Amino acid sequence: MSANKELDVEQITQLINKYVHMHIAKTPYLDVFAPGAILIRPTGNPMDQKLWEKMQVSEDIVPGPSELLNIAKIDVFEGTSSVSTGMAYAIFTEYSKFTYKGTHNDDVSVYTIVAKKSGDQWKIMHLQRSTGRKPDEPKPDFSNL
Repeated sequence: MSANKELDVEQITQLINKYVHMHIAKTPYLDVFAPGAILIRPTGNPMDQKLWEKMQVSEDIVPGPSELLNIAKIDVFEGTSSVSTGMAYAIFTEYSKFTYKGTHNDDVSVYTIVAKKSGDQWKIMHLQRSTGRKPDEPKPDFSNL
């Protein structure tokens, strides 16, 4: 792996960690997501920046601790002469506790992200979250990747 690609993987790892902890840290949306990013919830319903920010101040959601359990894959595609922007995708597993509309959630979820590099910064363009499973259920198996 080239030195540039290693740096990109390190930066994407930091971006994933920032996402995992953004609810408690109150990280601004645009520190993690690119303008126009789309997030797909486990229901399949999309969410944009406006809805995300509305949810963050809603009394319906009480965030709890989150932990990055695993990064199964990060693949970086470097820009070419005709495409100056790098793109990447990643798959990771998060353990989080939160309360939504009075219901306590204790979830292990898998995420897929597509990230875009603009200048020297990576931002998430697309995120999709799986339905959460209980922590005592079998963990996702990525051994075939």
